[in-house]
Amino acid sequence: MPDWISNLGLSRVLSLLVAIGYLVIGFLIAQPKSARDVLVVLLRVAAMVVFPLLCIWFSEEFGDYVGPIPSPGISKRSPAWMVTLGGWFLLLLPLLLGFFIYRA
Repeated sequence: MPDWISNLGLSRVLSLLVAIGYLVIGFLIAQPKSARDVLVVLLRVAAMVVFPLLCIWFSEEFGDYVGPIPSPGISKRSPAWMVTLGGWFLLLLPLLLGFFIYRA
């Protein structure tokens, strides 16, 4: 295994694989016929997975943030494991919803 993969960590590699899976599913469902359609699929999938991937990959940095945001400010640091868990929840939410909708 290349050294850069082992330095990434299991959570990062798995989250990247899930994001790539979403991209493949997006292309299979949309079946783009032009470059514009390909770009639309890429942007939609990117919009769906960017924030969860950032939460998983940079949980320490997100957890350390304390300060103002547009709504009530963040007054305490968040544990990195909770940020990672929230990122995984957001990343897997479309799969969970699809499973329960398809099952019904």
